Amino acid sequence: MTAHPTAGSRVRIVIEDTVESFDSGTLRTTGGVYIESLGEPGGVTIQILEPGWQLGDIVHDGRDQLVRIDKGDGVHVWQRPNGYVTYDDETSLNSLRLVHRAEQ
Repeated sequence: MTAHPTAGSRVRIVIEDTVESFDSGTLRTTGGVYIESLGEPGGVTIQILEPGWQLGDIVHDGRDQLVRIDKGDGVHVWQRPNGYVTYDDETSLNSLRLVHRAEQ
């Protein structure tokens, strides 16, 4: 085996991290992994080890308790006690500590 993969190499890449965002096939993780394209459907297998944030989840970000809501257009965000809406990219997901998991 060579030190680095070359064209034609079959590889298995295991990344265990937290999803920061997933938009239009682009995946970013809190650990800094950035995958621009996941290729054709079925080309990449993603195994979800635990569920992401669900509507009604309550977390603490070190300052406030936040609740996961749908802001009315299908976009899920965090709402602070003062009503201010915080998008996922406006907070460090690594700083969020689960207070209460919503009943599903």
